Amino acid sequence: MKRAYRSIAIVDDAAVDRRFAMRAIRRCLPECEVHAFASATAFDEALASGTRPDAVIVDLNMPGLDGMTWMRRRARELAAAGCRVVTLTTSSDPADAEAARAAGASEVGVKPANLAALTDVIAALLDLPRE
Repeated sequence: MKRAYRSIAIVDDAAVDRRFAMRAIRRCLPECEVHAFASATAFDEALASGTRPDAVIVDLNMPGLDGMTWMRRRARELAAAGCRVVTLTTSSDPADAEAARAAGASEVGVKPANLAALTDVIAALLDLPRE
C-alpha cells in the first residue's frame, strides 16, 4: 500500500540542493507541504516545537551535526511515530549506504545532477507511484 504524505522535511546544508529537492517533491506531490532546514540542529528545533512531518529526507554530509549522527539519535524515534526517514547524499559508497541504514534510514539515494532524475530518486525513496 502506498503511503500518503501531507508534509515532508528536507534537511540539507546546501541551499541549491534543498531547492532542487523541494522542486522534485512538488513534481511528485503537488499538494504536499515541504519544509526545508539548513541543518539537523534546525530540524531538531522544529521537532521540539511540534513539527511532525510524514517523511524526512536528510543529507549525510553536513557541517556540525551530520546526517548520520542525527539519524543515530532520532531516526528510530521518528519512524516509530510513523515518519519515514530516508537519506539523499552525494556519496555512492556502498559502505555509506549500509551505515545510513544501520543508523535508521529506511532508504538511501544518491543525488543525481538533474531534476527529472532527482524526481525519480525521491519517488523511489518515498515509494511513490511513478508516471
